[in-house]
Amino acid sequence: MAEFAANPLTVTLTAPGEPYYRADLEFHGVDHSKASFEGRLFLNNPDAGPGTPTDDDSYAGSFWIFGHGGCAGDEGHCEPAAERRAFDFRPEYQLTAVSKRVMITGKLQALVQQEKSVRLTGWVEDIRPFVARGSICIVPLRIGGGTRLKIFEAMAMSKAVVSTSLGAEGLPVQADENILLADTPNDFAESVVSLLRDPSERKRLGASARALVQEKYSWPKVAESFARTLQDVLTRPTPPATPG
Repeated sequence: MAEFAANPLTVTLTAPGEPYYRADLEFHGVDHSKASFEGRLFLNNPDAGPGTPTDDDSYAGSFWIFGHGGCAGDEGHCEPAAERRAFDFRPEYQLTAVSKRVMITGKLQALVQQEKSVRLTGWVEDIRPFVARGSICIVPLRIGGGTRLKIFEAMAMSKAVVSTSLGAEGLPVQADENILLADTPNDFAESVVSLLRDPSERKRLGASARALVQEKYSWPKVAESFARTLQDVLTRPTPPATPG
């Protein structure tokens, strides 16, 4: 992975009247179109570089930018394979990439040109018809963060879901009960193929997934939980005033 050090930035701070213990730095115009990278911040240390340890007194923290058009893996890691790998024994299935917003990167363009079974729709008014036509929903997420609402959306439509552990991170799902989890290319492909070949298992997994969403995340359940939280706040005793 390439390493580089940016030129030092001079930031003028106006100290408030009271002592303070934190400061927020906002970054604007960060390029997400290239490779993912980690940024580390060192304060009052113009000599800091990629080799400066994080236990240095000037270290203030780090952040990650997850790029869309690059890869932090080995050479050729993200290049579309010239031919199917040995474990990929799937027959041809139509794959449609649907989203409210699709970022067409160079890697994705190369994949579309190579794989005629991949179709990009671009922006659509409603993704539900596309999800409904699919046999399963896959979440091959390897990096990134954020909410996992797309999994709940698929589960609400009784779709069987195959995901990496990272893709379903933070969700109260149970492997093999209401979702299949796989973290290697072989395991992921085999899980997808097994569901494509077994309609009854797809139906069982999808029904269990929908039951989970209905039980815990349907609109009535969410509204009920939110109402309880508001009621708890409204009825909570006011703490006594601190003596001046």
